[in-house]
Amino acid sequence: MEADDKYRFVAGVVVVRNPTVSLKVNNTEDDIHSPYRQPNKKLYLCVKKPRNDHAWQFPQGGIKKKESIQQGALRELKEECGEDIKVELMDRSHPVCIYQYDFPAEFLKRSKRKYIGAKVGFAPHEHRRDI
Repeated sequence: MEADDKYRFVAGVVVVRNPTVSLKVNNTEDDIHSPYRQPNKKLYLCVKKPRNDHAWQFPQGGIKKKESIQQGALRELKEECGEDIKVELMDRSHPVCIYQYDFPAEFLKRSKRKYIGAKVGFAPHEHRRDI
């Protein structure tokens, strides 16, 4: 992503678990925390942020110097979801999308941020049970 003094660069990760009819894991059908529930449906990983409104979002966070979107996305995934999660990068050359937004005015007033918003590059990953 190009440099921009007004927007914070952020790496996000979209983790998808594609449908699989061969997946049989006991006692997971109703467990909302299990990536193996509802094996016939496509599932996406969202994390609950500890905020007043309990926002749900894809795992994401600031990109470190000399870090690619893909590297930052994987690091953020491990930080937010733990080292045990197994994923495989689906596209090594491009983010799936770039989303830019402004922070709400009341957030800027109380946080005294350097940036007026964020520019998020999302790297697509597939959940893998076998790696």
